[in-house]
Amino acid sequence: MIYIIDGANFSNLEEFWKEIERIFAYSISNIDTYKRNFAGLRNLLSSLPKETAVVWKNAKLSLKRLGHYETIRLLQETQSNCHPSWNDTIKKEIDLAQMELGETIFDSIIKIFVEESISVRLD
Repeated sequence: MIYIIDGANFSNLEEFWKEIERIFAYSISNIDTYKRNFAGLRNLLSSLPKETAVVWKNAKLSLKRLGHYETIRLLQETQSNCHPSWNDTIKKEIDLAQMELGETIFDSIIKIFVEESISVRLD
């Protein structure tokens, strides 16, 4: 099965989750534990057949939209809800992202696809 993700259909992480839910609706309906987070994405992808492939249209646009700016926003949101013992670690990640360094949301998503043996073609 080949699925198509179109980066033009979302501009931030929340919209990305909606796109994932639209594309993988049938598979998600068969998973009890799907949530809108990286663990939920991993769970979804691990439930797909290994011959599954994804074509990510407008990947450069997604790279920008799920890049450092959106990563900073997510990290700040995480920091406001996390245990105080994590504040220094998250602060360091925010500092890196502000210098446009470190892993972005886009990087993390692609990494999950690869780790779950889902073929991804970036167009």
